[in-house]
Amino acid sequence: MTMQATPPVEESMKPQSVPSSPTLSPKLKLLGSVFIILLMVAGLLGIGAAGVEVISGLRAYVGGEGLWSKAQKDATAELLRYAAERDEKHYQEFNRLLEAPLGLKQARLELEKKTPDLKVAHRGFEKGGIHPEDIETMARLFRWFRNAEHIDRAIGIWARGDDLIAELQRSGRALHEQVSSNDPSEAEIRPLVADVLRINRELTVLEQEFSYALGDASRWAAGLFIWTMVCFAAFAAAVCLGLFFFVGKIISSLQASREALARESEALAQKSEELEQQNWLITAQNSLNEKIRGVIEEAQFCNNVISFLVTQLQGVVGIFYVVRDETRLCPVGLHAFDPGKHGPREFQFGEGLVGQAAEQDQRIVVSPAPKHYLKVRSALGETHPRHIMILPIAHEDRVVGVLEIGNLVPFSETAISFLERASGNIAIALKMLHATERRD
Repeated sequence: MTMQATPPVEESMKPQSVPSSPTLSPKLKLLGSVFIILLMVAGLLGIGAAGVEVISGLRAYVGGEGLWSKAQKDATAELLRYAAERDEKHYQEFNRLLEAPLGLKQARLELEKKTPDLKVAHRGFEKGGIHPEDIETMARLFRWFRNAEHIDRAIGIWARGDDLIAELQRSGRALHEQVSSNDPSEAEIRPLVADVLRINRELTVLEQEFSYALGDASRWAAGLFIWTMVCFAAFAAAVCLGLFFFVGKIISSLQASREALARESEALAQKSEELEQQNWLITAQNSLNEKIRGVIEEAQFCNNVISFLVTQLQGVVGIFYVVRDETRLCPVGLHAFDPGKHGPREFQFGEGLVGQAAEQDQRIVVSPAPKHYLKVRSALGETHPRHIMILPIAHEDRVVGVLEIGNLVPFSETAISFLERASGNIAIALKMLHATERRD
């Protein structure tokens, strides 16, 4: 019987060890969780920063519209003075005041280009009186949201306003040629003055439309960024909640991200409130302009002004004093004032609080006011305003009138800001009304 040798076992037949799948260490899990949380927080901060940037840019455009409107109104007033007084300095001042709207037009036209020269746009904003720190934000907002509905509407109104400014320049040049000629023709000058007034009315309408467009844009932007932040915050919360099951320390990180969200939301809400206040100021100013536009009688003008201001500020009583003979303050406009037996009295400059405010050209606030100071009476009884504001209105450093308004509650900062901004336009309108009466 023969023996057979057992064949050797091949290498391929030997059992082999299966490599184990790699696992992440707790440290890497923690670092990964922290990294993801940081990404969430960075996203929230980025959205919040973008929201604040847009709201800040819209606020800057609101301020720019105010500068544009003031320069246009002042330039129109100077041109009308030039037509009335034939003094060359008024025409030079007209051209100087138009540099602000023309500078802003330069910025707009440059930013409309496909590849704008930002230096040229910046110089245009600077000519328009824009604060240097707001220029970059305004340029970015223009380029980012140029085709957005509300921004596009505002820019379209802006362009129409620039076209009217060009018309105003042409009318100014034609008026200058007539006035400076050897034989100025009143028949030629009167239509030019009428055209200037027409352009001014159309510009006032456009300024109001531009303010409304900016208001719509601000509300749209605020809603967009708030909803974006809410959605992103919900996503971040879901991610952090999932990570909580892997690393216990993520709970504290989640709390930190929520606090950051609350802070950003509060900052955005505060910016939105500030922009709403700016919109209120502009809307109130435009409404005041509507009240006094076309009024040619001093008594009606003063009554319209003081009634609007008292109603707008939710006050209870008001008096509009007009300067006579540069020394007397005569009450011309009244609102809800109880004259008693003798009626409202006149004041000399320096006499009483009204005279002191006029002489010093400074605002005076009486809070609380004495009960006997002013009295308001109605069919249901009588009351006394507890807070009084006395505000002089001046034109070219000369007081032309004094506003005295009584309220039951203290005057807010927004109300004070509105009165101070409106006082300049009221003074200009009053001077123009007096000039018209003298010509008539």
